[in-house]
Amino acid sequence: MDAAIIGGGLAGLSIALELARKGKKFILFEKRDQLGGKLKTLDYDAFKLDVGFQVLLSAYPHLQKLLSHKAFSDFSPCYFDAGTKIFKDGNFYTLSDPLQEKQDAIATFLCPLVSFNDKLQTLFLNRELSQYSFNEILHNKDWQEITAREFIEKRGFSGDFISNFARPFFGGVFGEDSLLVRASNFAFCYKAFAEGKVFLPSCGIGELAQNIQKVLPSESIFLNSKVTNLESNDQNVKVFLDDGKFYSFKNVVLATEMETTAELFQESVEEIERVSYSNLYFSGQESLYEGKKIFINGNDEKIINNGVQLTNISTCYRPKLSKEHLISITVLDQKGKFQSSELLSESCLKELESFFPKAKGKIKFIKQFDISGRQSLIKQTLKNFDRIKSFVQRLNNKLPSNIFLAGEYLTEACSQESTLQSAEEVINKLCHTS
Repeated sequence: MDAAIIGGGLAGLSIALELARKGKKFILFEKRDQLGGKLKTLDYDAFKLDVGFQVLLSAYPHLQKLLSHKAFSDFSPCYFDAGTKIFKDGNFYTLSDPLQEKQDAIATFLCPLVSFNDKLQTLFLNRELSQYSFNEILHNKDWQEITAREFIEKRGFSGDFISNFARPFFGGVFGEDSLLVRASNFAFCYKAFAEGKVFLPSCGIGELAQNIQKVLPSESIFLNSKVTNLESNDQNVKVFLDDGKFYSFKNVVLATEMETTAELFQESVEEIERVSYSNLYFSGQESLYEGKKIFINGNDEKIINNGVQLTNISTCYRPKLSKEHLISITVLDQKGKFQSSELLSESCLKELESFFPKAKGKIKFIKQFDISGRQSLIKQTLKNFDRIKSFVQRLNNKLPSNIFLAGEYLTEACSQESTLQSAEEVINKLCHTS
């Protein structure tokens, strides 16, 4: 057998897809009962609920390459409108890129939440970042050594721009709104939003994994198969499962969360920080707003950070033959502020109704997902990346030549794009060794 892939998330699936295309023999081991990792959509009360609000960005080159595969020949992307709706002091305001959304030009020009200078600086920043590739931005040494907030302030943006737009918008991206993420990572994401479109698969983020699984050989997928140990020599690697069985392979790819990888090599990742958040779903018979924009909360005192009426993006999210609307909202870490999930959902409902007063009494809570632990986001601060680098270095010192690593934590950006980039690097190494 050519290779074992341990982990059925985005990294493992994209590697399996390429190995299958090249006619290689492999087995993909996944400890859970389904593939996809973080790319998970549940059917609940006839709604489709993504476990954690995630979007895809068309500007990412590795994602474009993945979607060009025949597995996605019937794939139907559902696009968001560019820009955002900002709720502030009882009103919504539109802030958008007039070059992408011409109909928003007047509303954006009149938006009082950011200054005219901020709007000019946005155009200048778009032009500045367009001169660099994603890889050049990510490895810009100067930007790696400052925070996103410092990066923004150095370019002349105002405090209003930071508090009303940058903190809530990119808080939804990075899982925390302090803007203490590395400037290089901020610029990486900013460029993707500025130069591409935001989209989702028509039937939820889990469709990405399902499309790949459909074209993989079913006999190559082992679900509910937890790997507990690896034994390597110059010829092969033995993969031991928790049921006592073991299999031998020429090569093994560890496409797992870094904590799982650390356990297999008896390494510690306790010092590496993650950020938790909650994703709550609500439904209503009436539409809360028109258009396909994400809305963000620009108020200082808030619970909801951002949200979107998903049925404006794709009607597949709601029950068939239903006209109900599905609303997804994101709450950044509220640790210790609410004694129970019930109190959080009640508080979110009350705040959501304050955004849309006409819907008061017409919105109902559906379900809450708390994204924590290994499924949460890696904190993208300067200090945390130093810790991740140290961890990866320790791992590489222990790795035999026939065991490879894949995952978002291995590159300078923790994102879907970086996950796919690390997967491509593994594919190249496997082809070189075979």
